[in-house]
This record gives sequence, structure tokens and C-alpha cells, in this order.
Amino acid sequence: MRVLLLLAIVGVVVSITPANARADSDLRAFSVSAGYAGFDVGTGEAHGGVVGISHDRRFSDKVPFAWRIAASGGVHNADSLFFTGTATLGFSWLLSDTLKYVPYVLLNAGAVVSAGKDIETDVAPRIEFGLGIDLLKSREFSYGLQVRAELASPFSIEQTGMLVVAGRVTWRWGFF
Repeated sequence: MRVLLLLAIVGVVVSITPANARADSDLRAFSVSAGYAGFDVGTGEAHGGVVGISHDRRFSDKVPFAWRIAASGGVHNADSLFFTGTATLGFSWLLSDTLKYVPYVLLNAGAVVSAGKDIETDVAPRIEFGLGIDLLKSREFSYGLQVRAELASPFSIEQTGMLVVAGRVTWRWGFF
């Protein structure tokens, strides 16, 4: 729980910190996603749905990196229903933001909480890798597809992880 609290505090500070007066824009984005999640529970597989939100804040309009804070929640079914909640903090990298189609990469770290009737409540660290592509409808709005893999550690052979395939919509603001 301490990790989640720390992530929440850092995310709020990054999101609300006023920008310095400069000629660059202060680009921000808020996204909502929903999709399918396959979850490896160690003793088998679980399937279910996941919804999430994220907030990105670009360093500047000349740098394609952004701070990112995200949270998601899911309902999964293995032998019985269980629930997950994930909070992460990290970076997003726009591979190109001048085209109609905007590919991006995500790299986040955080924690997942899992709980259910037949499982013990657990908090575990997470590393999250993701790829996505957005279709820009306007400067302020886009939608697209995102694939994320959440792993306990990128170096561990025995994993409990989640693969998420989700659609997302994004609203942007803070242009020059």
C-alpha cells in the first residue's frame, strides 16, 4: 500500500506543478481505456475486463517524452471471480506526433493489488511495457488501440503478469 500511496503523491505533484513561463507549449492528455485482460495467476489463467485512466504531461513540444500516471481496475475469472487494481508512474514516448496516426511506447513502474473470495489480498510490484497507436481526429481528441504487458519483473522467469488489449480515447490540451 505504501507503493500505491507514493505513486499517487508523485503523480499528483507532477500533474499539478505549474509550468515555467516559456515559449514551449504545456501539452497534457487525459485518456480513458477499456478492454480485455488475460491474467496469469501462477496456477492457471484468468480472463476478464479492465478499465483504466491515465494522465500524460509532455516535457515540451520539442521533446516526444511525457510523464505518465495511470490507474486501472479489472474483474477476472479463474475458478472464481477476483479483482485487480493497478497504479503506475512512468513515461510515454511518441514515436511521431506529426502524422494522423501516432504510435507510442509506454514504460511504467508501480504496483498491483489483487483480491477475491478465494484468494488472499496481495500487493505486488509491477513493470509495465506498452505499445499503442492513436488516430488523431483533431488537435484535442484521438482514439486508438493499446497493448500493455504487466510483469512482476522483467528479469524473472516465473511470472504472474497481465496482458491487456484495450481501446482508448484521449483528450489533449495546453497547446501553444
